[in-house]
Amino acid sequence: MDYLLKHKTLLQIFKRLGLKHPSQRLIIFAFRSFVPKGVCKAWQAQCSIKPAKLNYTHMRCTVGIWDQERGRIFIAPGSTVPHKTQAESSALKNGKGANQLEPGFYQDYQKGFHLEGSARGHQALRQTKPQFIRRTEIGIPYTTHDRLLFSNPHDNLHCAWNLSPDTPGFSSAGCIVVAGQPHLPSEASSGPNRGHWKTFHEYLYQTKQNRFDLLLLDAPLLKGLLIQNAHRPLVCYGSKGKAVKEIQKKLIALECYSGPVNSHMDTRCYRAWNTSGFIT
Repeated sequence: MDYLLKHKTLLQIFKRLGLKHPSQRLIIFAFRSFVPKGVCKAWQAQCSIKPAKLNYTHMRCTVGIWDQERGRIFIAPGSTVPHKTQAESSALKNGKGANQLEPGFYQDYQKGFHLEGSARGHQALRQTKPQFIRRTEIGIPYTTHDRLLFSNPHDNLHCAWNLSPDTPGFSSAGCIVVAGQPHLPSEASSGPNRGHWKTFHEYLYQTKQNRFDLLLLDAPLLKGLLIQNAHRPLVCYGSKGKAVKEIQKKLIALECYSGPVNSHMDTRCYRAWNTSGFIT
């Protein structure tokens, strides 16, 4: 089944999740286990996405930019999970070395360099604050049974070093990546940005906006939001509202949470919700 994305759709997603409407012009969004249907070469009024099974070797996610002032979007194939090689290697080291970002609303990406000072360094968006991540000790796929951490492993948003989602491979140990090849300022012979990353980079860097919010959703949550027939609370890290308040009451009853009933899925509440096994 295909799903249509447009300005109104994203407005509804933010509203249903109980997220404060961002004040910034450009918002980053990433949908795990969904890929663009067709090729989006420039800003569009609407685009379609379709479900795709993660295999940790191909880019099976959608990464997009929402221009909320002009009511338009741009989407590109990419990944929100670490590559299989990195994940399996880290599992042998108690999960250290690879991470998978937890779904949620994060307000901490800034313009800067990925791998600054190295030959592969290129302009990107840098993670500047702690986020919820998973680390696995048993290998892929990552699940809610894997260890949850609130940390800043400097998992940036950068180029994937692969032009096509149909070709296996992407460069990530936990960063969000967009299909393409990057321009390398330190290499005199480096060509310009290419592929989807070229357009993605241009839209981010041609604006004076320096900081960007990111909304990451997994497939079950996104499907519930899009078809409006969910069998679980439509909340994520950062959500506010009645649904969160009910979860907090249940967590207190289970003695998993001793914080305030403030209707906010903040860091403390999300940890408790995870401990409970995400009660509904």
